Amino acid sequence: MAPVTRFATFLLLIAVAASPLLAQTAQDGLRDPVFSQVPFGKWLSQGDQAHMHWTVRLSEPQLSVHQRLVVGVTVSVDGAELVRRRGKGQFLVLVQVNDEKGRVWQNHQEMNLERIEEGMKTKNAVFSQLLFLVPGDYSVSTAIFANATGDHSVSKHRLHGSIAGGRNSTASASTGCMSRH
Repeated sequence: MAPVTRFATFLLLIAVAASPLLAQTAQDGLRDPVFSQVPFGKWLSQGDQAHMHWTVRLSEPQLSVHQRLVVGVTVSVDGAELVRRRGKGQFLVLVQVNDEKGRVWQNHQEMNLERIEEGMKTKNAVFSQLLFLVPGDYSVSTAIFANATGDHSVSKHRLHGSIAGGRNSTASASTGCMSRH
C-alpha cells in the first residue's frame, strides 16, 4: 500500500473511531469554558437580577428545515450601560440551556469595551443567539457581565416547545420576556 493511501486509511479510521465520542459529547450537552471563569451558577441561585438596563426576549419556536425547533434569544443592552463602562475590559453575554434530562448547553458572546464610542449612549447593543431544540421542556438562563467592574444581570425563562401536528405545523411555546431597568 502506498504511503499516501496508508495515511488516508489511518485518518479515516481515526475519524470513524472518534465520531461516537463527538456524538456522545453533543448528546450530553456542551459546556463553554468561559462559564467556569464567572460565578454563573451562583448568580442563578440568587434569582433574577437587574444591575444594568437590559431586555431578554425569546422568540416563538418555529420548525426548521432540520426538523428541530429553532428559538431566537435576543438580548438588548442599553448603550449607556456600555458607554459607562467604556475602556474597561470585556462585556459578556452568557446563554445557558438546560433540558428536562439535566443536560446543559452553554454559549457566550463578548464585546471589547475599549472600542465603545460615545455615540453608543443613545443606542442599544443587540446580541442574538439561535437555539436548535427537540420538543420538550427547557430552562433558558441569560446573563450579562462587565468583567472589569463585576456588574452583572441575570434572568431565567422556562420554555416549552412542541409540534402541534404535521410537518408544516408551527411550534407552540410558553415563554416569558423580561425587561429590566
